[in-house]
Amino acid sequence: MKNLIKIILGVLVFCSVLVSCEEYELYEGEPITRKDYQVIFDYDFGNNQNTPKCMDVYADRIFNASKYYLNDIDVNTGLSTKPLVTFLYNRYDTVPVGDTIRIDTVAVKDSSNVALLANGSFKFLTIQHDIIGSKDSLILDFSNFDAKRKNSKTKTWDLMNTQLRSIPISKSELYARFKKLNIDMLDSKWSDGNSYTSYVMSALTPLYVDSVQVMEINRGVENHVAFTPTNIFQHIKLNFNVGTEAGENIEGISIKGIVAEISGVPAGINPYNRQVDIRSTYKVLAKCKTDNGILYSADYDVIGLGYGKKAYSNGPGYLQVIINYTATKNGVTKEYTSTSVPISLYNVIKAANILTYDVENEDIAVQNGSNFVLNLIGTVTLSVTDASASSGTTNSGGCKITLK
Repeated sequence: MKNLIKIILGVLVFCSVLVSCEEYELYEGEPITRKDYQVIFDYDFGNNQNTPKCMDVYADRIFNASKYYLNDIDVNTGLSTKPLVTFLYNRYDTVPVGDTIRIDTVAVKDSSNVALLANGSFKFLTIQHDIIGSKDSLILDFSNFDAKRKNSKTKTWDLMNTQLRSIPISKSELYARFKKLNIDMLDSKWSDGNSYTSYVMSALTPLYVDSVQVMEINRGVENHVAFTPTNIFQHIKLNFNVGTEAGENIEGISIKGIVAEISGVPAGINPYNRQVDIRSTYKVLAKCKTDNGILYSADYDVIGLGYGKKAYSNGPGYLQVIINYTATKNGVTKEYTSTSVPISLYNVIKAANILTYDVENEDIAVQNGSNFVLNLIGTVTLSVTDASASSGTTNSGGCKITLK
């Protein structure tokens, strides 16, 4: 009986070794035998608007590692008109901190401008051209992806570290991070009740990205890598009603403009897998629009929106409404600015499912969808019981904004 058990265990171990070898062979592919296999990139943007003419491509070979940076890939032809930048290193070697890898510039050799890669299994990332290292990129910092830099670090855009929890977010080489705005929003006009962080800018134009998990580049076949890029920014529309309450001595209130501030914008995003860094978050502002003077809406284009902790009174997941208005008292009309106390959006954001949180670690989340509408329950009410003698603002006493 004991011998039979040993035989069965031996067979099971042997089978498991075979399975492991098969998986290893599947992802290892062939050893690098040639470096001139033709690769054409196919782009499908669907019905998206404002699509780019060119995209940049990053290719990371899984075994016998080498990296390729291909710039100016024409989205209509899938061809490259620029040289490739090739990174060569052994992924499993221990590389001292600060050490660098060799960078070679390899010309596209064939006359048809088809990109040339080594054979084997690759991961691919494509990002909108002119975003990388662009001085005009005001929203996200993509300097970690700038493969044109000399003396690039070994870990630069390492596409192997792409599984959730596979690498600490502090190892942030794959993250594009928001650029903070150096602005003083207070300007002595309103008091900030949610000053836990600074501001970032809402995106003005789309930024398209896509990735391919594993693709085998083979000899003797026409290698096509298919991309379906989508906008990395999520569009969030916030709707809320606004009302006014005038005290006995107030003869009239007129709203001139409203700005809505929301907090909880993640600090950065991994464009390969849409994982966001919500350990630190920012605030973003938007001017509100209205058609009837009652229902106001604000639009934001950001990489996500977190809801923070329900028990907190400020931090991520809060709304502040700043209202510019005039109030008339004793026949004298003056202009004022007032801001609401932080209004919790916890339930609204959580119900919208803008981000999918990791069940084991709420510091990790992934984008979930592209367009969201947040409808605030209740009415943001501007109460003016006594207009002061001079223009200004206060959140107590004569003027205040609350959610009712």
